[in-house]
Amino acid sequence: MVITESNLRDNAPRYETHSVIHELNPDLWASRYGEYDRSRQARKLDELEAVLSQKGIDPTELDDAMQKTRAFIEHSFDLYEGQITEPHDGSYAFVVPTRIERDNPDYSEEATEHFPALRYVDSETRARMLVGMCPFIIDRYGVDEHGKRGFMVFSPLFGDMMRDYGEDLGTLSSVAGKVINDTARFTRDKLGVSVVGLGAILPRLTNHGRDITVDGLHTTTGHGGTVHLIAETMRSAIQRGLIADFSGRLGIIGAGNIGSATADVILDRGIADSLIISDNKPERLDHVVADLQQKYPNAHVLGTLDNAEVIGETPGVVSAVTTTFHLDAPEWASVDLDGKFVLDDSQPGCFNPEALEARGAILAWVMGRDNTPGGLLTLEKFDYGSTGPASRNDVWGCQGEAGSVYLTGEYDAVINDLVTPNTAKRIGTLFELAGVGPAPLQRMGAYILGVS
Repeated sequence: MVITESNLRDNAPRYETHSVIHELNPDLWASRYGEYDRSRQARKLDELEAVLSQKGIDPTELDDAMQKTRAFIEHSFDLYEGQITEPHDGSYAFVVPTRIERDNPDYSEEATEHFPALRYVDSETRARMLVGMCPFIIDRYGVDEHGKRGFMVFSPLFGDMMRDYGEDLGTLSSVAGKVINDTARFTRDKLGVSVVGLGAILPRLTNHGRDITVDGLHTTTGHGGTVHLIAETMRSAIQRGLIADFSGRLGIIGAGNIGSATADVILDRGIADSLIISDNKPERLDHVVADLQQKYPNAHVLGTLDNAEVIGETPGVVSAVTTTFHLDAPEWASVDLDGKFVLDDSQPGCFNPEALEARGAILAWVMGRDNTPGGLLTLEKFDYGSTGPASRNDVWGCQGEAGSVYLTGEYDAVINDLVTPNTAKRIGTLFELAGVGPAPLQRMGAYILGVS
């Protein structure tokens, strides 16, 4: 197995970062979710420039980064507020939050293309700078035969919100509902889209999109595309011999909606005939295992509360939870990871790729490949700061779902509830009709050569 830099990562410059959050005005930089404040963003950037000017950064370089960041902020607010217009030629929008979190530097590069001033600062400063932005266009997708194009759009929702609001779920729901509806109206009124796909944590924050009340939009969670790609990527890994000593048994971490639907689809498609499933909720786990045993009496399905046991006892594993696993924790210390194949569904990921691979495992993300005529699901330039898909024509399952619904015109296939094996099967059919298949194996902006 060889991890290689993709073309997107070749020669990418790296910058020294400075932890400056403690040098900034805490009131100005406090996270005020659901508020879009142009003047506040400008003041934050002014203060940041003053602090960074004392850090030994080349003045010309810093000035250029600041000017570009200011221009992007002004343009985004101008478009959102209607002071300028975008051609009303939208087809679908893939709406996403940011993966950047205050205490997690792994994905903080994804902000630096639009906010180049942030390449000099720590992840907490990057995260706090994004709070206060309005919904904005991240990038554009290809143009179809009718002259319509897709858009990737930022919705100012954050993983940090769930920690900051804690048990105040009412306020969290209210703020998330406001933000997602503001974003949906932006995609409809300013861009002209008809289909909206929800990325990452957005289905969870928006009641599977049912909190979106904007007329004239077809919204979909993307979970059908995700489940379909999980199953087909695992099938591909088996066929390519990546799962050592495979005898029909796979593991699934997580018996929630995506995990249970994935288990069902894997058994239904004959990808495996034996499963070990883990979950931290005993009643839910027992219910899922019992249902699968009844539906597939010839399969062998077991449940466990121990996530580490799943990887220890199976050669190939799907991780379908949002928990972050730390491999230096005691429960993972004695687990033999050598030769294991782990398919990580979550963004941000459950496993640190380098930590897992250091112990001999292969980790891959769930990615599709845009094979549509004209590359209608391919981004123009955004590359997630080299921490997302390895190529711009590689797509997340949730993005593929929105694009495929639009391209096929099967609007009644959108998913606004828990994904089921049947809805995942239908989305899989739309993937085939539209031209979306599994991508070469990859993670964190790099292909896994020799196995993909």
